[in-house]
Amino acid sequence: MLAGAGRYEFVRWAGQACRFIRFRPDRERVQDELVAHMEDARDAFEEAGESQDRAIGRALEQMGDADTVARQLQKVYRPFWGYLWKYTRVLAGIAVVIIAFHVVSVCFACLDGDSYGEAEMTAYVRPQNLEAHVISDFTPQGSVKVSGYGVSVARICFKEYPDGYRDAYFVLKVRHWNPWQKTPMFHQNLYAVDDCGNLYPPRYYGGAIEPENREVCGNIGAGSAFVSYYELWIANVDPEASSFTLGFDDYGVQWALDFPVEGGIEYAAQ
Repeated sequence: MLAGAGRYEFVRWAGQACRFIRFRPDRERVQDELVAHMEDARDAFEEAGESQDRAIGRALEQMGDADTVARQLQKVYRPFWGYLWKYTRVLAGIAVVIIAFHVVSVCFACLDGDSYGEAEMTAYVRPQNLEAHVISDFTPQGSVKVSGYGVSVARICFKEYPDGYRDAYFVLKVRHWNPWQKTPMFHQNLYAVDDCGNLYPPRYYGGAIEPENREVCGNIGAGSAFVSYYELWIANVDPEASSFTLGFDDYGVQWALDFPVEGGIEYAAQ
């Protein structure tokens, strides 16, 4: 018995039976399976005593009419499912690449550590081009944990200007363990209250702000995957105030931090 006996006939029959399967991977797989099945049938008939030609013919007869089988296979193998499977694999591959890129970015951010250090804080809270007397420059000791975040004031500087106007520039530090939760909007809707009863509301962006108005305002500074910094200020500080409460109440999150006008870990005059 020749190993390839009847293969041409089997391949031709399978090609005719699979011609309506439009998704090529399915068509090639089913065609190979049909050919293998007919070869097994041929071998079985020969082992039963049939001649080679008769065994090939009976294997083909057993498969039936190729056109009838083609219509049946067309109902089973829809191209939509094949293409859905194909492009789902592509999308999954893209997702894996994006996730891997993010993981690598997070790793580099972790290795880099805090990208916002003392030099950046000093440049913000004590700009050299301002003629102001530094009342205090320190790191308050308090911190608060809320909704998976750890919030603290990394540094604050109270200053008085020649005209008697006072303000406080500070850096808010927010730690978190989920890199997808970085940079929460804690710099908006911040308010402060001093021990004299004065309210320093969030900045109102709907119109002009008069210089004498008290407010809390600022922007996102910098950060990495697990820590965010915000550059903020308290405008028109009451000279009689000796302590402050900094608060946030929005997005269903509430927290408050208390700190004095002077105290904490002090920084030397620069």
